[in-house]
Amino acid sequence: MNPTTTSTQTTSTNTTTRNNDHNDNDDGDNDKHDHDDNSDDGDDEDSDKRQQQQQQTQQQRRRPQQQQQPQRRQRQRQRQQQQQRQQRQQRQQQQQQQQKQQQQQQQQQEQERRRNGNNDNNNNNNSNNNSNNNNHNNNNSNTHCTLAFLSIRED
Repeated sequence: MNPTTTSTQTTSTNTTTRNNDHNDNDDGDNDKHDHDDNSDDGDDEDSDKRQQQQQQTQQQRRRPQQQQQPQRRQRQRQRQQQQQRQQRQQRQQQQQQQQKQQQQQQQQQEQERRRNGNNDNNNNNNSNNNSNNNNHNNNNSNTHCTLAFLSIRED
């Protein structure tokens, strides 16, 4: 009995596997056969995997470039900001130097004015002194005259 059942089982399994290839792959017996028949499908899966791997490697190659672009932009921004800072500092230094120069000039001018003003005052004082001296001299001459006149009368 065993040999007949095995022969019927083999034929039944053969027919079911062919039917199941197209319909169901749930049979445990059909797994080996399914793999053999699906070897074409497996090749497609392998090619899909290869394409995915290629895409991933391309993306990985692109990523550094894409990451470098923001880094480049960042560097450019940093350079620009540094240049702007330097320019601001230079402007501030120039303004400070100009202010110092103006202050020095103003101080020099004020000192010169004071000197000139003092000289003018001194000149005025000197002229006043001279006039006072002249008045004093005139007074002296008047006293001499009166004395001489008095002395003449007495004689």
